[in-house]
Amino acid sequence: MSAPVSSAALPSPRRERGWWLPATPYHGQTSFTISDIIVIIGGIALLVLGWGLQRAHDARLQTADVGGITISYPEGWLPLPALPPVVAQWTDNQGFGATLALYAVPAPSADAQFTLSTANPAVGQAAYTPMRSEPVTFNNTPAVQSDYAYARQQVATSSPPEIVLGRGIRWTANDQQYELVLEAPERDWSRVEPLFASLAQAAVPAGGTS
Repeated sequence: MSAPVSSAALPSPRRERGWWLPATPYHGQTSFTISDIIVIIGGIALLVLGWGLQRAHDARLQTADVGGITISYPEGWLPLPALPPVVAQWTDNQGFGATLALYAVPAPSADAQFTLSTANPAVGQAAYTPMRSEPVTFNNTPAVQSDYAYARQQVATSSPPEIVLGRGIRWTANDQQYELVLEAPERDWSRVEPLFASLAQAAVPAGGTS
């Protein structure tokens, strides 16, 4: 008869390699707990909520009467001094450099040769590049909508020029050629661009002609 084998001599199955894992992290190892996941999800939710509130704030508009034309501008934007051909102008209150401006110049006479005239002084900027132009209708008023870009020199001469994107709508009324223009640095254009449609709706007076 063989001698009984002591249970102390047998390896514990809980100690076998690959089977036993510690209940808590050790030696610098990290692990997400349910509390960590809740905190992360809550942080993401707050970021999304903040983004949504900012977009809703930007979508709210104020109105101003400028020479008989009702202009809408984003709530909180600040007015800037207006020198001809600028009739009125506002800037983004967050300091991103976005601007909304209404320009006006005398309308070309009916017998003048056809020209692509514009009241927007951006055409004189460095590297001005027209990108798109198409006829549109706002509030039953024919108009022309155009996209463009240009390079604006930074205050510090050693800095490279800043690319500015713009969108404008041009119409004629009361012997004046008006142009409502929204501009922003290229880095911020995707945030500003969606505002243009609602801004232009209130800017084109009924009865005008392109």
